[in-house]
Amino acid sequence: MSQQSHISTGFRKILELNIVYKTFQYLVGDYKLYRRVLSLLPSLENKSVMDVGCGNGRLLDFLPESVSYSGYDFNPDYIKNASIKYADRKASFFVADINTAPDLAKADVIFAIGVLHHLSDESCITFLNSASRHLNPSGIVVTVDPVYVENQNPIAKKIIQADRGACVRHEQEYLALSKNIFGNTEHFLLKNVTNIPYNHIIILNKK
Repeated sequence: MSQQSHISTGFRKILELNIVYKTFQYLVGDYKLYRRVLSLLPSLENKSVMDVGCGNGRLLDFLPESVSYSGYDFNPDYIKNASIKYADRKASFFVADINTAPDLAKADVIFAIGVLHHLSDESCITFLNSASRHLNPSGIVVTVDPVYVENQNPIAKKIIQADRGACVRHEQEYLALSKNIFGNTEHFLLKNVTNIPYNHIIILNKK
């Protein structure tokens, strides 16, 4: 596993700009992935939601109006734009790390979409432990990441290898990390759910 867990040089650097990232999301068809993820969950009406690595808050477009939402990301441009766009929602956005931020309210559902493949194994364990601490007793931690699979489409593999996250794993490697922390895990492998050849793994983690 590479010691460098996040790559933001070369062509990847421009994705740090919200307008470029937003356009990329649209072209890829990210909405298809969000809808598939949410279809696996019970109703989120009136639930508290924490979105770690929230980017520009795009997930909020697909959540019920009744949710109480908090989003966390390291990119201040993403957070600034999300705070403006969703000013009329029950939503708060922070440039922060939930591993170190004190006194965070617990959530019913914690999303980490496209997070784990940016983290080393050690950092994944730290994050998943933190997510577990911030989860209500009957809550769910949802992780979604690119994954390497057997007989993978070579185009999908090349696209995944070009990702800003340098720690893309195989199915069993992601599951081993989750099972270190959570007593109940369920996972799904998705193929080409968006507009490009790609493989995702969704893991639903419960205490």
